[in-house]
Amino acid sequence: MGIRDDIRQGWRQGLRQAALERCRKLLLQGTVEEFIAFSRDAAGRFPESAEIQLMHARGLRQAERSDCEVAAQATRAARVGARDPNIQVQAGYVLMDARDAEGARECVARAEESGGDQFALAVDLDGLRGRLASADGEFEEAERLFRSVLSREPQWSGNWSQLARFLWSRGRNDEALTVMAESLARLRTTRNPRPDSGISRAPNAFRARSRETPGRTWATESARPGLRNRQLWRFTL
Repeated sequence: MGIRDDIRQGWRQGLRQAALERCRKLLLQGTVEEFIAFSRDAAGRFPESAEIQLMHARGLRQAERSDCEVAAQATRAARVGARDPNIQVQAGYVLMDARDAEGARECVARAEESGGDQFALAVDLDGLRGRLASADGEFEEAERLFRSVLSREPQWSGNWSQLARFLWSRGRNDEALTVMAESLARLRTTRNPRPDSGISRAPNAFRARSRETPGRTWATESARPGLRNRQLWRFTL
């Protein structure tokens, strides 16, 4: 590779990183329409970037596009990032939300093959396995996995809501509400919010959310990139 090729490659890498940062900024500060328009353009300009492809898939889901469209974009991201176990876990969650369990299963297999147990989202991989187990009717195994995820990373609120939603879906409403109350109590302890933000309102809020989005919101907070963008991941899902 000559000097010109090096310069060209470095220039493209810089543009790709700038596009990714712009996607993140729009996701947090812009409108859904702005984000979709920009991420679609970026995905077309940088087809080699699994992160950008995945960002566009998240945007499509946030905009409530069809399951087919979301799954197709998440599959594209998973294929581009086939050797990156973190991409596989993130894409797998999007695919589950788009009702593509088989696509998510392929992501799990690729993550297991390329990552073993030593990568940033290894714990979240168990959450994805739990969702697949539940979809397969293996409810005891699903609960074991969800509780294992929570025990290893209790600091993430999505791990609590993941277990609570599973319990709620199984008709174990009192247990689900107890889990949510424990989660909010922990949040109050660690963040020390205003005195009037008590947990007494949590059960009703959880019931309302469960009615509004049955089966569509599982684990969407629980997986996060473990390197630079944990908080961003919580917003994007």
